[in-house]
Amino acid sequence: MSKNWRKINKIFPYIVIFTMVFGWSFFPFSESFNFKNIKLAPKIKIARAASSESISTSTDGTHVNWTNPTNAWDASNNLYASRDLPKKGVDDSANYLEASSSNAVDLGGEITAVEIGIEGYVEEAAVVSANLVPMFDGTTAGAGSYSVDGATLGETPDVDTVHYQTITGDTNGPQAGNWTWSDISNLHIRIDGFDSSNASTRFLYIDQIYIKVTYSTTDTIVSTTGTQESSIVIGAVNTHIGGAFTATSTASTTITSITITEDGTIDAQNNLDNIKLYYEKDETDPYNCASVSYDGGEAMFGSPDTDGFSGANGVSTFVGSAQASSTSALCLYTVLDVLTSAGDQNSIDIKINNPSTDVVSNSNTVIPATAVEITGTTYVTGPKFTQSAYRFYENDASTAIGTSLTAAQDQAAVLSSKGQAFRLRTLMHVASSSLATSSLDFALHFATKGGGTCASPAGSYATVTPSTIIAFNDNGGVNDGDLLTASSTADPTHGGDLIVNQTYEEDNNFTSTSTIAEGRDGKWDFALKDNGAAASTTYCFKIVKASDSSDLYNYEVYPEITTRPNNAPVNDSLDLLAHNDDEELYAGSQYTWRVLVTDADGYDDVNLVILQLDYDGTSQDIIWTRSTDIFSSASGYFTVDSIGTDSNNAGNQWTLDFKLTMDWDWANTDDAPTDAQVVSDDIYYATTTNAFTGDTFQVENDLRTTSITYDSTHNPGVSFSVSGYLDYEGVTTPDPPEDIADVRVDPNWSASNYDDTDLEADGYFSVSGVIASSTLNNTDTFDVDILNAPAGAGAISSNGNTMDIDRVQITNIVASNHAYDSGTRYWDPNADSMTATISAILERGGGPINVGTSTLISNSFSGGASANVSENSAIFSAGSAATTLSAASYAVSSNSATYDDLDITSISVSTNSYGTAFSMGSGIDEASEQPNVGWDDAVPTGGSLAWGTITSSNIDVTPSAGADADSGLPTNKYYMAYDQATSFSAADANSGWVNTAWSPGGLSANLAYAYVLKLIDNVGNESVWVYPSPVYKYTLANTPNTAGHSNQAVDSMRWTWASGGSQTDYIYGTDSNCLSGSTANTYWDEGSLSANTAYTRYACARNTDGATSSSLTIGPFYTEANTPTTPGHTNQTDAAMRWTWASGGAETDYSYGTDTNCSGGNTSNTYWDEGSLSANTAYTRYACARNGDTDKTGSLTIGPFYTSANAPNAPTVNNPGVSTLDVD
Repeated sequence: MSKNWRKINKIFPYIVIFTMVFGWSFFPFSESFNFKNIKLAPKIKIARAASSESISTSTDGTHVNWTNPTNAWDASNNLYASRDLPKKGVDDSANYLEASSSNAVDLGGEITAVEIGIEGYVEEAAVVSANLVPMFDGTTAGAGSYSVDGATLGETPDVDTVHYQTITGDTNGPQAGNWTWSDISNLHIRIDGFDSSNASTRFLYIDQIYIKVTYSTTDTIVSTTGTQESSIVIGAVNTHIGGAFTATSTASTTITSITITEDGTIDAQNNLDNIKLYYEKDETDPYNCASVSYDGGEAMFGSPDTDGFSGANGVSTFVGSAQASSTSALCLYTVLDVLTSAGDQNSIDIKINNPSTDVVSNSNTVIPATAVEITGTTYVTGPKFTQSAYRFYENDASTAIGTSLTAAQDQAAVLSSKGQAFRLRTLMHVASSSLATSSLDFALHFATKGGGTCASPAGSYATVTPSTIIAFNDNGGVNDGDLLTASSTADPTHGGDLIVNQTYEEDNNFTSTSTIAEGRDGKWDFALKDNGAAASTTYCFKIVKASDSSDLYNYEVYPEITTRPNNAPVNDSLDLLAHNDDEELYAGSQYTWRVLVTDADGYDDVNLVILQLDYDGTSQDIIWTRSTDIFSSASGYFTVDSIGTDSNNAGNQWTLDFKLTMDWDWANTDDAPTDAQVVSDDIYYATTTNAFTGDTFQVENDLRTTSITYDSTHNPGVSFSVSGYLDYEGVTTPDPPEDIADVRVDPNWSASNYDDTDLEADGYFSVSGVIASSTLNNTDTFDVDILNAPAGAGAISSNGNTMDIDRVQITNIVASNHAYDSGTRYWDPNADSMTATISAILERGGGPINVGTSTLISNSFSGGASANVSENSAIFSAGSAATTLSAASYAVSSNSATYDDLDITSISVSTNSYGTAFSMGSGIDEASEQPNVGWDDAVPTGGSLAWGTITSSNIDVTPSAGADADSGLPTNKYYMAYDQATSFSAADANSGWVNTAWSPGGLSANLAYAYVLKLIDNVGNESVWVYPSPVYKYTLANTPNTAGHSNQAVDSMRWTWASGGSQTDYIYGTDSNCLSGSTANTYWDEGSLSANTAYTRYACARNTDGATSSSLTIGPFYTEANTPTTPGHTNQTDAAMRWTWASGGAETDYSYGTDTNCSGGNTSNTYWDEGSLSANTAYTRYACARNGDTDKTGSLTIGPFYTSANAPNAPTVNNPGVSTLDVD
């Protein structure tokens, strides 16, 4: 409009003259032309920022040859720095006073003018002047000349007038439009003087040095757009409240804090949570956020408020960073969760109560100071959902369904086989409000119907999982959450309601993937299976709210399905009323009957067993049911005392009639057979004459002891234990009743009896504290006897009851006590010899000990004689103190002459690969026939295992020494192993016996490995397992890979990576320590960045222990450049145009073009000269900025602007008689 009127203005004088000369006849107006009828374009008043001034003084500096220079930057007034200037106009610029800092602060806004000034005076005004030199960035002198003459400064001190020089446009400085407060902080001011006098030197006095900045103050204007949603469903999560707060600014500003208030009737502290502010920019005229809307992809301002508002009517404050300007409106969206505790029809009202205090920016002013509230009120509504229809189908390994299991919808179905997979499609009607996408989670529950109804079943409703008795089924090739494939003929319907198809589900939870409007039904498809459920059992299903398992508003129907029928015999019985002699049972004074059931399926399907006993008209039922009992062992039996005894019949043979009834739950064709029998604690046995599904077998009732174990190596006088089992001979099941008999250990040496009167339920007995006679010299035996068995229990078996005792012993060390006449003969070891025989036996386990070479030492002979002992006999001769005796040999026993004073002071085994086996340090003489020689049975003690270096494929461990008091530890004394688990059960790998740290390698990332250590001594005793602390460690997670970025903006970036293999979560940061935060996502959204700036970030993976992998380097990547501003044009002709723009703030260069892709070319200029255009034609062009990665911003629209029209030709009169005018 204004452009066209400018054209009119140019030609208007010609029109007036033409009209005055030639009249109105040439204008084809239907009525008189009236200038009043022309509607001019209205004038638009543009608000502009107000201007303010900031004056700062110098606070520090330096000088060359000035007197009292600090007076120029101290806080005192009328104290002067001075310089005595040389006469005759000598250049004195090398002697300067330089202010290097000031008290200027960042006041925001846009700097429009910069001046430097001085306060002072001169000694003689006519000849002295002061030069002011701006030093940009403290180093670059200004290009301009800035001086204050003496007449201006004057010769009078203490005037306090500041004299300024403008440096805004100095070509060596930032220049107009580009000044920043950082430039002000870095500005130095250098002062020197000039004396033109030829007569004498003159003084220049400086009191203070100044900087004056003129800048536009910034106002941030807070407003709203849109309206709040009319209603939100209770339980909705991550839900936009509707509308938006907006912020614009008269100049670029950074908003750092926003406080919002909720003052509806809802309890905002306890019923609202996870409040978040998301934001985006509206950079389209009129910059009011009307051209954008919330879609969930916006950046978050600050952090979520995770504990509700501060009160029932409270506030939430968000601290972040986002920019706004006059051409870039900040649009802020409130997103929150409505908790299920909220009351129906409570209201939510969101506002910024006082923007002047609740919004913090680097502007001078935030307006208004009154509440800014998004239009409308939101009411929370209790969502009213109804389970409305269902149908069961055969399973199909796809998102489609198989054949229907029922003739019509809403009918109960019956499965045909054990473990059968099936599908359930269920409708849920939205009866009030609407169900927004992903706003509420649901779960499928199931229950055993039993004798109740699905609304009130016998069993409790529970969540369906992949492992419950009715379970989710995993169909290969299709994924949980895929969109279901609808069937136009077989799917359930709900009256005439519109059905909104949802998802195929293989696990809980599930949600709506699209909005379901009020009055419509969502449809979900559940893949399920019989996961070991009992036959002929009916189960009910219902949908509940996942957050608290609360019911829906209503259930019009409940899906019901019954597992496969019970095809096995039910209440099958065997009645034995006529018995043969071998089926008559021997009755003692007390007796017990048992039913034994043996089933290869582990008794999973047996439901009922009844043994009905009848004697002389008196009956008794022994009953086992699955609902109250379990089989007492893997054998699977139960016991109960039978009917009362008859003392007249005690010990006699009598007849007991019985009937056995069983009820079980499987098809005969696909389950293992089951054997059943009746058992009594009697010498005789009873069998059924028919088998149920297998053969019966006899039970021999004789008792016996089996599996006897005892301490086979011990010394006389040392206690040991004996343990084993009591069972029936001929069959290992059933076990005898608990405490049916006692077990006694009866040694045949001089010792007491030892009894066990506490027999375990599985027949286990243990007798401890048995002590062999201390006078026992040889291997001997003991018996294990059965005592106090019930009458009629049969004979006690003698097989295997006699046990050998073995022990380490050295026996029969005897000096022959040969008579020797000391008065007539003395032994001269240097002249004669004497033979002696010593017998020694080393035994363990009944045989010689093979531990190496034994040494028998004698060193206590009268007269200092020494003795040698060979294997069979010893020749005591001079010159040697010891000889060896094979541990595996028996010395020859004879009654040779023996030296009476022979003392054996030490018996030891020489060191072999296991070290010293045993030693005896006390003296043994000829009277000691039973020496106390000890065997090294003690295990090593102590030791520890320390965790070392951990990687994603290896965990190092280092053992430390333990101790062994007897034989000591060998060199290779450590054995380490690991189990891939959080506790050690069995070794997955081991180190073998080593003496070093262990580095196994080959481990998997982010898995727990439990390590253990044991030690061995020189005779092979191994310690118990030693555990490190903690018992297990996780390997490190795999380092992330595939560094990248997305969602790039001028002030934010999404840093992306990919999983390296296995991890628990990720951490990220600005350095390789990754300390900025953690996330389960493979990205990090970072804000508060600077435009067109290269950043490098890092991502690490964490394992379950929280340990960090090495870092992935992401970048360097540039943020987006600022979009160009100020579209315009110059150099306009009828065939060419210069398209112009201004820098948006930070960029590397620009692209331009005829479309929004700016694909016409690149330039470092802020214009593009285009030719070959048509005259008087409107053109629109586009400019983009590029960052250091050559990524383009969004485009700036330039135009439409018209090229110039062709210039008119000179008017020509074609015919003097005709008033015409040809105008091109």
